[in-house]
Amino acid sequence: MQMTYDHQSDAMYIRLTGQTVSRSSQINPNFALDLDANGEVIGIELLNVRKSGIDPLALEVLHQTTATAEVERPDPEVIRHGRAARMEALKLQRKQEIQDA
Repeated sequence: MQMTYDHQSDAMYIRLTGQTVSRSSQINPNFALDLDANGEVIGIELLNVRKSGIDPLALEVLHQTTATAEVERPDPEVIRHGRAARMEALKLQRKQEIQDA
């Protein structure tokens, strides 16, 4: 497994195998999976890494596009608030799906 992080775009790519990418599957605006010809996951692309609460400095990455001293650590309170908001949105979405069923 190899991880690369691009500071300017706040994007991380996690390569799981050396297989060739056959297609990609966009899970949400910040998360995509790369698949091989058999449909197996071979790579993961994450966007808005710091905004999502992932600290790239805490991960062992193969390549960073800038010195780690320049990477701004996410504010823990902002992360907690963002997670709570996402959980509430998921609860509302699930409730709506149940009502629509």
